[in-house]
Amino acid sequence: MRESVERVISRKRIGGLFLIILALFFTATSAIAQELKGKLGVGVRGGPSVLTQNAASISGMAVEGNVGPIVSGSILYGLSDALLVGIDVEWGTQTLDISGSDIGDSTTYSIMTFIEDHAGTKPLSPYILFGLGANINALDLNSTFNAACKQTFGGSCNAKLDTTLAFKVAGGIDYFVIPNLALNTEVGYIYNSGNMTVTVPVGSEKKSFNGSVFSALFGIRYFFGGE
Repeated sequence: MRESVERVISRKRIGGLFLIILALFFTATSAIAQELKGKLGVGVRGGPSVLTQNAASISGMAVEGNVGPIVSGSILYGLSDALLVGIDVEWGTQTLDISGSDIGDSTTYSIMTFIEDHAGTKPLSPYILFGLGANINALDLNSTFNAACKQTFGGSCNAKLDTTLAFKVAGGIDYFVIPNLALNTEVGYIYNSGNMTVTVPVGSEKKSFNGSVFSALFGIRYFFGGE
């Protein structure tokens, strides 16, 4: 019960931070030009993530996810001082449990192209982001779960997750400490929903799987060259 309350609190905190960033984006008033047009940038970030809901249901029991780490690496290009496009690769993992018992880890690589619309202000530059791509999912069941499976079914069990559509919507802030270097924070939602095929010695069964997450990222961005 305590873990479920902590998950709800984590989701509310990330959601609240997302709303604050959106508010800053639409109320930004600084008129200092942001010189991003023609610049190539790289970004490295990390932070926590939490599932938006239970990952699955097996035999009527909820499969829940704990707060886990997420790491992001991105390449960006400035089409204008306000509009950026890029490619982002995010790695995230969640420990899954049933009734408080750890059953293993789900891992996702999200590979996406994205577009960012900045408020065109500096040094504080709020933005909104939309991304589209694919989620490559994997589930590693631990030895404890497999021991219980062997005792019940007489053999090991495994689970395979589909590769799914990735859709991301996020709000973030770049704070330029020098003209080409920015501290970054971003709060977002990544859609990740598909099927999980559970295989036991007596057969296999498909279940719906939800790996959608709320995430909060913190890191740096550096932009090279440009006009």
